[in-house]
Amino acid sequence: MSRLDSTTRSHILNVVERFLASNESSELRIADVAKSADVGVPTVYYYFTSRLQLVAEAQALAYGRIVEPLHQFLDAAEKALDMEDMTSFLEAVGDNVESAWNHSHGEDGWKIMRLLMDIWADSETRRGFCNRLDTQLTRWASAIDNAKALGWIDGNIDTTSLVAACWAGSLGQVIFSESAVLTFDSVTMREFFLEVVAGPTHSQRPPA
Repeated sequence: MSRLDSTTRSHILNVVERFLASNESSELRIADVAKSADVGVPTVYYYFTSRLQLVAEAQALAYGRIVEPLHQFLDAAEKALDMEDMTSFLEAVGDNVESAWNHSHGEDGWKIMRLLMDIWADSETRRGFCNRLDTQLTRWASAIDNAKALGWIDGNIDTTSLVAACWAGSLGQVIFSESAVLTFDSVTMREFFLEVVAGPTHSQRPPA
């Protein structure tokens, strides 16, 4: 794809992403997208095989922007491992947990759930999305295993289960966020996660 083609495609996706930020995907019309992007309808279909694909790719782009801070926490955790800095590693892990649970709270959580449903509606976009997600999860699993080798994390904890419980569990709160039985917040989840993996002395955020 030429630079011009890539620019036009990105422009169309940005137009759709902005629309979906305040509207339901079911309200999107290709003719409106073409008008807003100042291109013809055939141009939209030149880059996207269907409306489903257009919506899915725009939502995948939006998801990437939402979780970008989580990627930065992963970078920080890997850097801390290289420097053998346990405090910075656990702080990065805790920040990641806290941020993930913040993103999934209340209306933001439902927004993410709807966003993921749109991504899942297009098989090609879903495959690419899952491949990128697996890359991140593989890096986190490797970071956890390396921390175990340094004695920072309980070696008896199953790495796969630990990663799944943290990074998938944050979406579960959308379902029970208004529960009268379960009360929690992102800070509580941060402290709980760190206490599980590294013990109570490491569960509190270090002083500023």
